[in-house]
Amino acid sequence: MSNTVQQSILSAPIIADFKRKLSSGTVLRENELLSRRTTLRVGGPADLLIEPGGEEDLAIVLEICREHQFPIFLLGRGSNLLVRDGGIRGVVISLGNNAFSRIEISGERILCGAGARLRSVAFEAKKASLTSVEFMEGIPGNIGGALRMNAGAMGSSMFQVL
Repeated sequence: MSNTVQQSILSAPIIADFKRKLSSGTVLRENELLSRRTTLRVGGPADLLIEPGGEEDLAIVLEICREHQFPIFLLGRGSNLLVRDGGIRGVVISLGNNAFSRIEISGERILCGAGARLRSVAFEAKKASLTSVEFMEGIPGNIGGALRMNAGAMGSSMFQVL
């Protein structure tokens, strides 16, 4: 196995374009070690890690990536994720900003962002006397990843409560 880190596919002018178009609430990190963002603490760098400051910034990031045909990897909470030592080429998007973690209760519905922690969703549901999402409490991760993977426990799953 080679420990060689590949050259980034993103040029300095393109990274400057991201910085110019995105709000100050957005975090951009070049060559961010993904081992810092996984529960197993393994993985090489992302060419560019972006935590959009909100939905508008996310739309801009996706548009720039589409325009330049950059690969995109959505990073959740890094639970049980293995990232290769060579890292991830392209843009890694993390919805870690609070704008993507909101949880709102509306009647018998729970409205939440993809970055909301499962444990937090289960706790807020309990406070509102809502049931059927108790199984989320012990699952590491967030709503976006849980939906992508149809996470479940104790005989229940995300698709059953969606």
